[in-house]
Amino acid sequence: MDHPALLFRAAALETVASFQVDKLRRTKLTITHTEMRTLVEVAVLASRVLSMVSAIFVLYCEIMGSHANQAILVGVSLHTNIPTDYNSPFSPAFLPTILTDPDTVRHTLESICHSASHDPCIAYLDTTEDGRVDLQAAFCNETSTADYLYGPAYLLPVLTSVLADSVYHLSVPDLWAFVDCSYFGRISSDTSTVKVTLLDKRIQNITTLFLQTVSLERPWKRRASSGGAATFTTTPLSSLKVVDGVVHSTERATYQVAIGWDFPYDVSEPFVPVVLTALIPPSGRWHANVAATDEPLSFSGSMGIYRKYPDVQASVDYYYWDLPSDPMTFMSTIKFPSIHVMRDGWGYYRYFIGFGIGFNLAHTILVACIITVNIYRRDGILWIPDVYPSIQRRVVLRTVLWLSTCYMTDWWYPFQTAMNQGSVRRKLEFALYLPELVRSDCLMLTLAVVYVAAAVCRVRVQLFVVVGVYLCCFAHRIALVEMCGVYIDDANEYLHHSFSDNICPGNPGGMDLWIMHENKQTNYWLLVTEGMWSIVAMGTGVGYVLGTKLWQVWRPVQTTATSTGLGDWIRRRRNAKVGSMVIVGPLTARGASVECAYGEDSSTPQKKHWTLRSALYDGVTAADAGVNTHFERSAGRVAADFVGFAASSVDYAATSSSRTVYVSESGVWLLGFVVVDDRWVVGINDVLLLVVNVLNRRHIRRVYGFPLNGNEVAPRRMEVDVSTLTPRTVWNLSLKAMK
Repeated sequence: MDHPALLFRAAALETVASFQVDKLRRTKLTITHTEMRTLVEVAVLASRVLSMVSAIFVLYCEIMGSHANQAILVGVSLHTNIPTDYNSPFSPAFLPTILTDPDTVRHTLESICHSASHDPCIAYLDTTEDGRVDLQAAFCNETSTADYLYGPAYLLPVLTSVLADSVYHLSVPDLWAFVDCSYFGRISSDTSTVKVTLLDKRIQNITTLFLQTVSLERPWKRRASSGGAATFTTTPLSSLKVVDGVVHSTERATYQVAIGWDFPYDVSEPFVPVVLTALIPPSGRWHANVAATDEPLSFSGSMGIYRKYPDVQASVDYYYWDLPSDPMTFMSTIKFPSIHVMRDGWGYYRYFIGFGIGFNLAHTILVACIITVNIYRRDGILWIPDVYPSIQRRVVLRTVLWLSTCYMTDWWYPFQTAMNQGSVRRKLEFALYLPELVRSDCLMLTLAVVYVAAAVCRVRVQLFVVVGVYLCCFAHRIALVEMCGVYIDDANEYLHHSFSDNICPGNPGGMDLWIMHENKQTNYWLLVTEGMWSIVAMGTGVGYVLGTKLWQVWRPVQTTATSTGLGDWIRRRRNAKVGSMVIVGPLTARGASVECAYGEDSSTPQKKHWTLRSALYDGVTAADAGVNTHFERSAGRVAADFVGFAASSVDYAATSSSRTVYVSESGVWLLGFVVVDDRWVVGINDVLLLVVNVLNRRHIRRVYGFPLNGNEVAPRRMEVDVSTLTPRTVWNLSLKAMK
């Protein structure tokens, strides 16, 4: 004798296939019943596999999002793989001339200084009319708004302060200074940096000096302030060799670092030597000690925004500059790697709500996998679970909690994410940071909105369709913002204004400071603009729901009065009177919708359907015996009424020898139940608690279920007796058709 599960499955597929065959006959297409049944079976299988994969992807997004939320609680450092290069091509191009013809260079510099009205003097390295790179007394050929930093009136006092300590053995009167006019910092009008080349008057050593305004922290003094960091390396000319017109050094670079405490506001204060603890700062901030007193300090350049305190909520780039072992590399290029630090001390709320939904989904997937294995071992049927429907209402709750925490923190988290995305879109930054946060939260928001729309429209939709649409929008989010941004001009203006706020002006005629700044107010136009891709994803999902509803309303439905079996029962359900109520709802593998129409019946008193009555005062009665299955009346839910995300499934089945209708295995799962050891029917979410109770042999928390006798369940729930289960049988999870 065939197993009942096989008979249910065959009968259900036969019913669905018969509907499709009738439809194709009306369209004059020739297709056999077996072929149609195979197509339906493949379509159902594909739908369930894709839905399972989508649910696993949702779990992956939640895990990665929770991990990222945990990281930003105390601050997470993210390395930028694209450093900013400040090139100086003229200096290395002129260096072979110094090595091969030092007398001419000396004569040129002496002539420039003799004609200058001050000593020491500054020369400028630029191109001549014939294209050569040479020294000149006049300023650079192409002007810049930062040129005042390279004039003698400002540069010479700065050099005097930087080289004031005798430990460097560098004295400004004994040096010639020349400015590389091709330096990118000058050309781009960056007033926070200065670079100059120093040549001793004996033409024995050459020094590359780089000066950058920074933010300082002095823990001993509990002081945070601005400052200047001068980094320079001196190379003996005797260690330089010219090979094929390119200069190579045989010695490694040795760097000296000096700090000006009140720079750039006090230029006259001498810089003090410091010793770096590491050439590459792992956090983006240099850590050093004052050479004379061993006082610790940290410094770096910075840019970005924070709220109230940088240690609570911040989205900041800390940048430093490379100190390569080759002095020629330092002369030609200053590389600025940056480390982006994200910090949100209020992110613990999002962490817990994300962890909660992830745990529920992981628990459901584990239970489904156990059931799949047990069904395959018992019946030889590969049952593909649909795990997402059991948590879809919790996703709505998760979204509401997420929106509430955003509201309580003045939308800081989505705002700083929008700032980062907009800065990348406008090429003000180079990388999108922690995209797993945005991917997880916006995915949950999209799924919640689509579920609410499906619940309102009373339809079932496929999870993989919505997830696929969302992934396409997420992958092309910047392009969608450019295409659909409603306030994009205002957003762009705000982004550039915020970028300019990183510049803190110094004294008139002096260097400026690049430093993070406080952002006190959320720009909602920016939020709407940068979140347009998510709005497109939600709108497309809602459109998919509406399209599904229209298809169910307008598609032709054939009813055959002479049909028998499961198909006849399904068709009769579309017009089954319960008192004065008419239940309308097609039940197919594609989904179900239920609509209720109320009228008056003079022969019977007005009475609501049992699902709409109070379970306490007016529960299921004997008069309801012919309505729905016994299992549905006990569970208090109807499989056909299930709406939202659901893979293709057959909710009802019947044996070939009986007209008794059963809720199929997939229907039982869809209602949120599993069978434990063929004794109890319990909720999916209660399985873990039941396992804990059985393993501890006591009721740590009460678990209720329906006692099971064959294919029939008890009318009401009762507390599961742990003595009826063992640590081995509690894992005997399965599904079976229920009367």
